[in-house]
Amino acid sequence: MDEVNGSNPFTRTMKNIIPNISLSIQLGILAGALLGSFFVLASPWFVITIPLVILVYWLYKDMRLLILLCILIAMVGFGYYVNIIIQEYRQIQENIPVKLSDTKVIIKSGSKVKKFGYQYTVDIPEYKARAYMNIDNDKLIYGQVLTITAKTNIPQETGIQRFLLGKNIHIYMQVLDYSNNSYNCDWQCYSMRGIHNMRLWILNRIEQAYPNQVGEFLKGILIGYTDTLPEDIKESFKKTGVSHILAVSGYNMAIIVMLVYQQLMNRQVSRSLSFWITVIVILVFTILTGAEASIMRAGIFAILILTAEQIQRYVGGIRPLILCATLLVIINPFYIAYDIGFQLSFLAVIGLIIYGQLFQTYTEGIPSLGILPMIGETLFAQILVLPILIYYFGQISIISILANILIVPIIPLAMAWGSLTSLFLNWDIFTYPLIILIQIVLSLNQSVASLSWASIAVPQISGFMVLLIYISLAVLYYLRQKYNQYGN
Repeated sequence: MDEVNGSNPFTRTMKNIIPNISLSIQLGILAGALLGSFFVLASPWFVITIPLVILVYWLYKDMRLLILLCILIAMVGFGYYVNIIIQEYRQIQENIPVKLSDTKVIIKSGSKVKKFGYQYTVDIPEYKARAYMNIDNDKLIYGQVLTITAKTNIPQETGIQRFLLGKNIHIYMQVLDYSNNSYNCDWQCYSMRGIHNMRLWILNRIEQAYPNQVGEFLKGILIGYTDTLPEDIKESFKKTGVSHILAVSGYNMAIIVMLVYQQLMNRQVSRSLSFWITVIVILVFTILTGAEASIMRAGIFAILILTAEQIQRYVGGIRPLILCATLLVIINPFYIAYDIGFQLSFLAVIGLIIYGQLFQTYTEGIPSLGILPMIGETLFAQILVLPILIYYFGQISIISILANILIVPIIPLAMAWGSLTSLFLNWDIFTYPLIILIQIVLSLNQSVASLSWASIAVPQISGFMVLLIYISLAVLYYLRQKYNQYGN
């Protein structure tokens, strides 16, 4: 009878084991990527733990030991893989000469505006390397092949070296002379070139509809382009703790998904077609905005949630986020250790999840016009990212909660109306109201940022201290969950 009902002990055991083993492997991969970026996990001190745990598991048959074993194997295996990648990366760096002469490079990005000219990501086939190339030409296109003479530079600062490693970039290059050679373009190149041209077209339409700093602000919140945004505006958003609206990520992606998927569903488009259209829009938007770690996290997470909604298997809590992080780390093992966008993005989402699980129920039914949840979400997101911000910048925003309450609710309207008017309704009668609104936002943010106590400088902390803080927070969260589980 148990087998007929699908509830025999073996079936129930397997249903419990498989998700736990899957989660264990994911956690092991994340731990391996993090530790393997700093330590050699091929060390006997790491490897010897695996047969030891196997022996103990064989003796005691404890499920917790099996989970620990899966974590260890995944951690050591993936960590060793990361060690190999770092060795190959260093070897490529050592093989690149200080000066390149008559060397072919292939353009792999659009131009970024820098103080010293224009910067492109390029491949150097001769050395199997990637580089940031600085040149005085902003008209180069994806797939174009140049023959260059250039000086190369590998920065000695540890922070910059880790940044380059996280981006899989081996060197900086300053081009002294170059000549156009040919084009090396396959279907992938033509697709990327098409998306890049679309990006340029959107930027041009925004400039036509919204001149000056209003247009530069819209470029930031719509497609994450902040190259030409005035530095004083960037600094003001940093001081008020709302610079995340300029670094296109989860908030912007959520608005895109809402505008596309919900609108399609509201217009009686089939669920399946709405899903695939939204996925295509997510992928194009991710590439259009530069495919940084934060927007990739948001895109993968959105696709996972939409997929769960399609198959009617909703998984809440932190597990989808862990799966998302694992997929990203498999794509680039150095995201978790060296990419600040990845770190801030995931930690902020974890803060939102913790707030929702622990405290949101306490504010339900309280008339707040959405202010209390926004305060709670902002507070917990700030708490989770604070150690990282102190580690990198040594600065704390005191005014961030107020700034988020005043500014963030305006962003969906600015994104929707800015997109519509820039692309289709480029007339003053439609653009002028948004110009006034954005100017108010910019003035308000700069006024708040100018307060003497808006942000304070604090001593930077070590990486070990950051790790210790997060372990402490994890323990506190675990104890709170246990209290909620057994205390009621």
